[in-house]
Amino acid sequence: MNPNEITGARLKKLRTDNGLNQQEFAEKFSEFVGRETVLSVMTISNWETGRKLPPADTIIWISRFYNASADYILGLSNEEVTDPKAPKDKKKITSISSQIEIPFSELSKYNGQPVFLTFPSGTMAAQWALLDYNKKLLICRDMKIALSPSIKYSITTPPELVTIQSLAHHFIGFEDMMKMEHVYVESLSPDPYLRGQISGWYHHTPNKTCLVNELGMTLSYEGIDVAYRVLDSKKSPKK
Repeated sequence: MNPNEITGARLKKLRTDNGLNQQEFAEKFSEFVGRETVLSVMTISNWETGRKLPPADTIIWISRFYNASADYILGLSNEEVTDPKAPKDKKKITSISSQIEIPFSELSKYNGQPVFLTFPSGTMAAQWALLDYNKKLLICRDMKIALSPSIKYSITTPPELVTIQSLAHHFIGFEDMMKMEHVYVESLSPDPYLRGQISGWYHHTPNKTCLVNELGMTLSYEGIDVAYRVLDSKKSPKK
């Protein structure tokens, strides 16, 4: 079963476990997120069959609607959500937030990719850099920095730092985005938690049907300038 089918099966299970048919879910979920129009049953069906995946911000809203782990929905965990009021000794479910940080020992897996840097005690501003693991260097916009275990490395912008942006705020349109291999996405959600989960570096799927990040979270192309904006990364450092 491919990842899309796993997510689809879990969305269907969550819906049926809550005693909802597709139309009822579409109505209740649309009201929950404050949509002006109700999601179509066809959209729900496409999600549940795996033909299409919900955008990343929608998955987070679905996890809140069902009180279910986004990891479970994405197939990253086999555990559904636990009641937030449950005893603290109950087994903790790994969240997407906990997967943001990259252990220093695993940096080699991200060679040539953008990583977000948070420096100790605010010695430098948090920022994005390209990782050149072979040379043990971090290539920032204006400088090169040696790898150090004292730096915190992340694959997306930590929620508490979501307002920090190292790239110039010049936004691009759909046609320019399609020409780029990696793009930086800035979420337009008013929720700072959602912005922290969604904002970050994405690339196109092989058949160019949507954007996807290192967590497997997807953004539909239709969401550009609606749910997110794409920043011009031409000025970002190159290897």
